[in-house]
Amino acid sequence: MLKKLSTLVILVVIGLMMFSMMSFAADDWPTRPIKIFVPFKAGGSADRLARGLAPYLKEELGVPVLVENYPGASTQIGTTMMINNKDAEKGYVLLLSTQLYFSNSIVTQQAPYKLEDFAMVNIEQFDPVDFAVLKDSPYNNLTDLIKAIEANPGKLKMGGIFGGSNYLTAMIMKEELGLDFKVITYSSGSEYRNALLGKQVDFVASSASGDTSIQDQAKVLTVALPEEDLPFKEWPEATSMNAELAKYNLNITNLGAVRFMVASAEFKEKYPERYQKLITAYEKAVNSPEYQAYLAKSGQQSVFHYYGPEKSLEIMEDIHATAVKYKKLLLGSR
Repeated sequence: MLKKLSTLVILVVIGLMMFSMMSFAADDWPTRPIKIFVPFKAGGSADRLARGLAPYLKEELGVPVLVENYPGASTQIGTTMMINNKDAEKGYVLLLSTQLYFSNSIVTQQAPYKLEDFAMVNIEQFDPVDFAVLKDSPYNNLTDLIKAIEANPGKLKMGGIFGGSNYLTAMIMKEELGLDFKVITYSSGSEYRNALLGKQVDFVASSASGDTSIQDQAKVLTVALPEEDLPFKEWPEATSMNAELAKYNLNITNLGAVRFMVASAEFKEKYPERYQKLITAYEKAVNSPEYQAYLAKSGQQSVFHYYGPEKSLEIMEDIHATAVKYKKLLLGSR
């Protein structure tokens, strides 16, 4: 009897030790490198955000944070790879992407995922839509550009990325004002900016902060912000887009490149303590004096935000509703 009791005690102790070790392992997350998938080519604004953020997240999480690029299909390729990755549900693969591309892939391309498959970490940047040209361009504001398009139907060429906020803003303007210009699409911001610098296009529908990378050779004519939010720090001469469009009795919802980070919804559901640890680490990283100094130096502070998971989800849902509303335009030819 005593022998059986001793055996039972030993088994209970072993069980408790194993449970303790399992609990410690869960609390000790992460124990290996975390990957951030970026569904764009290297060199664009989202890629720059991910690579700038990675070392600060590393400091908070205590493991290397690696950035991997998987461009194509208006972010669908990289996003699909992330959500199908087995390590995503364990919190070792995250996604840093951009609206409106994310919702566009769901609304118009039947992407194999939905908004509910992801758990918000944060929307970090709201980078307003702009229209940019070379510094030696004769256009100095949006009205100049519109008049040039009207005077030269079918001749001016616009560069951009199919399906994003920049693209949609341009297409709304094109349809509502009856403008005739050619649209040439590229797979990343770096590509269409290089096309502008090489004079392969006459203007780009772009993002205000992203265009600071070509600030020495280009100028922004207008930004999608209300007049009370101007001047935009990096482009003090840029006008309010809707203020100029008011001359044409047109008002377009202010859109922008909304750059966000998400984890897998399964990760949040299965490992809520790990998810919360990620949220806490992210918040500490982006609000640290060192990261804020980096943002100021790199010209990204003017578009930085910390909304948190709940508010970020609200914004994402609003943008998704916009994609649904303008589905017809988003389905337009490339």
